[in-house]
Amino acid sequence: MRYLDEATAAAVRSICDTIVPGSARVWPEVYIDGLLAGMPDGQRGAVLAAVGELAGPAADGPAALAEHQFTPGFAVLRSLACEAFYSDFVAPGAPGPGAWSEIGFAPPLAARLAKDWSYLIGDGSAGSRSDERIAPAPRGNGAAEHYDVVVVGSGAGGGVIAGELSAAGRSVLLIEAGPYKTAADYMRWEARASHELWWPPAFAEPAEPGPPLIMFRGRCVGGTTAINTKVALRPHDHDYAKWHAASGLVNDASEPFAEPDLLPYLQRVEQRLGVRERRDWGRCVHTVLPGFAAVGSKVEAVRSYTDYNCMRCGSCLQGCPTNAGKNTLNTYLQPALVEGRLTLHADCTVLRVLIEDQGGGPTATGVEYAGGDGEVHEAHADVVVVAAGALGTPGLLIRSGLGSLPGGELVGANLGFHPARLVAGLFDDVQDAHMVYPITTHCMEFARDADGGFIVEASTIQDPIGFATGLCDEGDVPISGARLTEAVRSYRYFSCLLTLVNDENTGRAFVDEDGQDRYSFGFNDSERQRIDASLAFARRVLLAAGARQVYQTQVLSTHVQGSCRMGSDPARSVVNARGECHAVRRLFVGDGSVLPRTLSVNPSLTIMALATRLADYLAAGEHGYFRADQAAVSHGTTSTASPIATTAVQVVPTPQ
Repeated sequence: MRYLDEATAAAVRSICDTIVPGSARVWPEVYIDGLLAGMPDGQRGAVLAAVGELAGPAADGPAALAEHQFTPGFAVLRSLACEAFYSDFVAPGAPGPGAWSEIGFAPPLAARLAKDWSYLIGDGSAGSRSDERIAPAPRGNGAAEHYDVVVVGSGAGGGVIAGELSAAGRSVLLIEAGPYKTAADYMRWEARASHELWWPPAFAEPAEPGPPLIMFRGRCVGGTTAINTKVALRPHDHDYAKWHAASGLVNDASEPFAEPDLLPYLQRVEQRLGVRERRDWGRCVHTVLPGFAAVGSKVEAVRSYTDYNCMRCGSCLQGCPTNAGKNTLNTYLQPALVEGRLTLHADCTVLRVLIEDQGGGPTATGVEYAGGDGEVHEAHADVVVVAAGALGTPGLLIRSGLGSLPGGELVGANLGFHPARLVAGLFDDVQDAHMVYPITTHCMEFARDADGGFIVEASTIQDPIGFATGLCDEGDVPISGARLTEAVRSYRYFSCLLTLVNDENTGRAFVDEDGQDRYSFGFNDSERQRIDASLAFARRVLLAAGARQVYQTQVLSTHVQGSCRMGSDPARSVVNARGECHAVRRLFVGDGSVLPRTLSVNPSLTIMALATRLADYLAAGEHGYFRADQAAVSHGTTSTASPIATTAVQVVPTPQ
């Protein structure tokens, strides 16, 4: 034990066993002590303060502890208690058994795990895995590094842009904050994946008293595409109409940007990813179909970027172990890495975009980033593409000085969430909703605002930690105690619907006085009505299908969008129709933050299509930014290829 003394450890065990009865048998304080070792000082202090606050009430019994259930400290410790137990952890010497045997969680991929708990040690072992092609990062300040393009972020936007530009012969440096992991590293192990492949959950603070909005995103090479559900849906016509209304976005003919402008890129991405319709539905889907019919609705099959090697193992959110699930790493980046056409710095944090005024106004010249060696490096480029996601991009741009430039107040504004909620129905028969490709069907009839403003996806369930942590009653109050463990013991009998609601981009991303990324939201009446209507509909479907009890999660987001709007009107947007910053030349944004309004469907396909469109524009060189093209012209040639034909694969290790 490193952070918990004997008395505090005993208090942690008591609190955990009150919140999750039975968890004392695995000695959860050992797991939580390991997590504390990897936490920043402020977060660790908050956890220890919560233990001190709740130790007395926990000793007095469940009723006394329940009086504190609405405090931030209780929420923190409830989350840790659920993770410690439902990770299937059993401390050395603890009587056990772990939770998985109690709830019957034994999918083949997880059942054969040789669990390695080293991610609790905090020794850097969760970083990029060794690879014979990986070279060390440059030493010194990296001033000699120069590329045609530096891309920040490797998800649906940045991964596509880096891959397409590399294929076009451009020299590209791709910088990713997370580790380089491939299918060889993926396993059906929620606890470890959440620490190695996901950012810690971010929270948007409400404008009025109430729970925060929790937001999830991937943190690995491939970004969220490596650990998402692979849903490939095209925008609806009403989505494009909202884009034009929000930011004046027009095409090259000065007409409102519409489906014909994006369709070729959508089709190209679909072909590259092998998008297909899937009707190999499991039992849990067939269970809820009569419920949809009973309320007068129907569902349609999902289109997804999964190939025929998909075994419906349910491991999508921990990374696909068979590579059946396509993502930007295995589809766009790995070919370039294997062939030496792309430089990748993983486990590196970009600190700021380098911006200079060389006489023609503010111009991006490269980036400053922290490497795994503890040193700060610079990489210079003719073009910089920021694709750190709708949560990461605005903060990076603000720290780079864009907030003080014309239009800077728009950076981080108009953040949208596509608010979601899982609604779980408990049935009499085993559903095994964890053994599916997680999103299998959709009810789309309410997708337009005028029709309700939401869609419902069926059927799935989170893995045990997420399921237990998210369970709430009808009043959105997280459940605990005997009611929690009783519900989770019936894990295999639950089937969940996912509601996704059209919102109006009423959130904001900003940087606080300590330089940290922060987020806020304030749903208006229309948004709240849609959220409530989607929940009511999902509950009706599950009850009509035969569910004898229904739980729900609080509102959350995995489809954050829109914090750096794309538009043709600089007064309403951060970047133009090509993705270039209105205020800074040679600086482009290429991720979901450019979406002018939140989509009514899952956004990854649209983000990849927009990224392909931007990559084509950059690769063609008509902007005149690439010095390689200028040199070729001056020598009487017409080549647009970079003088750097290939570059070594470089993955920087995690800081020690």
